Amino acid sequence: MPGGLTAGKYFLTVAEWRPHKNLPRLIRAFGRIKESLGDPWKLVVAGAAYGSYREPEREVQRRGLEKDVLLLGKVAPFELRALYENAAALVFVSLLENFGYPVVEAFHFGTPVVCSNVGSLPEVADGAAVFVNPKSESEIAEAMLRVARDRQLRGELADAGRRELSRFDPRLLAKKTVEVCQEAATSR
Repeated sequence: MPGGLTAGKYFLTVAEWRPHKNLPRLIRAFGRIKESLGDPWKLVVAGAAYGSYREPEREVQRRGLEKDVLLLGKVAPFELRALYENAAALVFVSLLENFGYPVVEAFHFGTPVVCSNVGSLPEVADGAAVFVNPKSESEIAEAMLRVARDRQLRGELADAGRRELSRFDPRLLAKKTVEVCQEAATSR
């Protein structure tokens, strides 16, 4: 785990730097609550820049959050595991998502989730997350503050995530895929 982080005192997002990942808005939302949270709270972004898109970096500089927002780039699997296991919550506020694998990873590690209420994410998280409008900085900030301050909520979200994880068991998914293929083949 990177230095300067205190277990349970940071939000994690796992996303390549692309416009639809909504990182500048997440950074601004964190900036709104940083003072209320105090030290040592941080926002950790695990994911590499894509092409020439550097808006997350610029947003951190504009807001003066260089000490509080850690832009880690791509991290090794063992580091990512430690980041998930020690985060107060995964905050995944994409504007558009086909699946949202970081949400499932968070469930696996017992990490509470705050995520977008759009795209596939409501189906993937299925009630095991605090859902927010990804276009609303204030909604994102309020959800982050709520999760940071409410230990019971974090526990409930972690438990709900673990229950949802069973839906993503590879054996179950393979079995369902075979069933769909068989049904399609026999319905001709």
